[in-house]
Amino acid sequence: MPSPDAWQLAASSTAKHLMREFAKHSHQQPCHLTRLLKSRLNMLASQLQGIGKMLDAETTEPKQILVKFKAVTNGLRSAGHLILDEVFRKGSRYWL
Repeated sequence: MPSPDAWQLAASSTAKHLMREFAKHSHQQPCHLTRLLKSRLNMLASQLQGIGKMLDAETTEPKQILVKFKAVTNGLRSAGHLILDEVFRKGSRYWL
């Protein structure tokens, strides 16, 4: 099982990956943003399933589970930032 530092590094690199991905797609229309967000949500759902498996395993340290929760929280926050950026850059007319 990876150390808590490894989980933090994974969470950090996931957030960096999301920001790079956003930079690639920031100029696209909302339909592309929708696909990107759905992809992110699917990834987060998989991470949540992983947390469920960690909870079932009796050998998992609580600190490791907490780190995984932080990774999911950061991923969700990053996905929310994608929407906020789109709303502020292009106006809310796309989302009404």
